[in-house]
Amino acid sequence: MRILSAALTILLPALHASAIPRFTLTTSSTYTLGLSGSALAHASPSAQAITADPIDSAAKNQVWSVRVTRGADDAETATVQNVGTLAFMAPGADGASVVAAQSAFSWDLVVGAHNLFCHGVDGPCISVGSSGAVMLVPQNFNDPIQQMDVSPVPPPAGAYALLNEAHRVILAGGTPLPASATFVPFPPANLENSIWIVEPVPDSPTQLVLTNRDTAAPLRADGARVSVTFPQFAWSSGFGQDVGTFLSAPGGLLSGEGTAPSLNDTHFPDVNVGWVFLPVL
Repeated sequence: MRILSAALTILLPALHASAIPRFTLTTSSTYTLGLSGSALAHASPSAQAITADPIDSAAKNQVWSVRVTRGADDAETATVQNVGTLAFMAPGADGASVVAAQSAFSWDLVVGAHNLFCHGVDGPCISVGSSGAVMLVPQNFNDPIQQMDVSPVPPPAGAYALLNEAHRVILAGGTPLPASATFVPFPPANLENSIWIVEPVPDSPTQLVLTNRDTAAPLRADGARVSVTFPQFAWSSGFGQDVGTFLSAPGGLLSGEGTAPSLNDTHFPDVNVGWVFLPVL
């Protein structure tokens, strides 16, 4: 398993991709996406265009929840959802623009050292034109203005469903309090107990407090038990390149394996402890 720069990596608030070798996108997580030194962004829920803006590590609308799916032929596709506005990135009806959409669109990925997001396996790919507009251009994986700079970042403050893709389960809270955390199948039926309000600890964006929206109680680890109860508890977020975002506590890493959430005491994260933060209303 490849882990970004170390066996356990704490997520940085933002990574300037030009300062490090290009990160290869292989797994679902929250990322910033850069082209030609700018960050892809979506200005507001009412805006149609996807834009290339100056990099701003505090800009929530420059963070994207990217869900990568690998097909039977090992071909990879990805949906790209803006964390700030909840809009999905999609090709425009004109076949040349890149716009915000209400429903998910699957981009074909050309990875390796390239990180191209394309409309079709051999189709046009996302790029930035001379005017600064985000557009689709004929695919050329040697063209640097099509090569996406992808940087993993901690999920910003907001409401999320937490998906463990290895086991196709969503993290949920139980009742009455105090209660053990539970799983519900993916996709969830819009259950309030499967939505978590994520709040980074002030001045420590890799430390996350997860509060269940249904019970208003935090997710916490008590020894090996994962429960939904008070007092407040902060999880440490980290990233593994073939794992995605994981959450750690003194007793181990939050796992989606088994019949209920538990702590995995492994020192080497695997897919069992990877969580995809899916933005929700």
